[in-house]
Amino acid sequence: MNVKMEKIRELPVGAKNVFFDPRGNVLATWRCSMWPSEYVLQFWEIASGTLLKSIDLKYFVMQKGYVPVEACFTPDWKIFVVGCREGARGPEGPIHLIGAQTGTEMGRLPGHSSNLESITVSPDGNLVVSGSWNGEIKVWNLRSLQEVTTLKNHHFNVQALAFNPAGTNLASGSGTQLRAPPDIVLWDAGTWNKNRETKFEVDWLGARQRNDVTSLQFSPDGEMLAVGGGSQASYDVGLSILDGVTLDVLKTLMRKTPDVQTYACVIGVQFNPEGTLLFSGHGDGTIRIWDVNSGEKIEDVQEKIGKCVWGIALSPDGSMFATTSQSPGDLTQIWSLS
Repeated sequence: MNVKMEKIRELPVGAKNVFFDPRGNVLATWRCSMWPSEYVLQFWEIASGTLLKSIDLKYFVMQKGYVPVEACFTPDWKIFVVGCREGARGPEGPIHLIGAQTGTEMGRLPGHSSNLESITVSPDGNLVVSGSWNGEIKVWNLRSLQEVTTLKNHHFNVQALAFNPAGTNLASGSGTQLRAPPDIVLWDAGTWNKNRETKFEVDWLGARQRNDVTSLQFSPDGEMLAVGGGSQASYDVGLSILDGVTLDVLKTLMRKTPDVQTYACVIGVQFNPEGTLLFSGHGDGTIRIWDVNSGEKIEDVQEKIGKCVWGIALSPDGSMFATTSQSPGDLTQIWSLS
């Protein structure tokens, strides 16, 4: 399979996350930086690169004593969900619901008693799910602003959450820190019972080594689950495709090797709309494109992406791909795909 990736736009902002709007006309960037202190949501017209709107969320830090970190949009793009972690008030941090058009607060969820690590919204926009450093997962009703349930099965920080497209299952992934498995859990989103669990392991010098889970995404048909992981501290890397129902390993795309000398850990994964390609962003500033059927790597892109790829996003029709990093001087870039 041949894939051509051509850069069509550079935006003068480094960011932690990027998001395409449902029509693929606007790109949102979420800059979340403690130094310099910047917490800004910006909207950019893709065709011209024009900045349409900028919402400064720094008041979360200045007035409330919390640090905004993880964020996502509801599917209709009406609400920007911002999860906070420890600041002046201790380890707990609330979840704020921000009107994407107005920048005003529409509601607040109490959050966790431990640092928030991940956040997502269900495909129907009714639920917010957040994971924390102590392994807890909380499910919130977005309309009533009430907690639905708390899921407890992980033993360490829940770094990744993903709903399947039908919204019937939730996958959660955690770090290991040499603690007991599971590393990946599949939950029934109707009953919130645990359906499956597994360890995230890759081969290392003939042995099986567990890896932190840093990113998860289901394929468009929900039959596959992409799992990315690793650690920047130890050059670990792991990228696999699992069965979306059984969690059996279908393909291992990337594993740690003795000659790895770069921070190649996986920061984000993204399927194309057909489920034939998988995009992965890495801690060494590299984008990798994979043929899902063969498991083979198609192309690497490492031109001015930065020291570390923090955010990746694919447009709804799969024709564009966005990358961003957040170190000083880094850019957000938009690529065309053919």
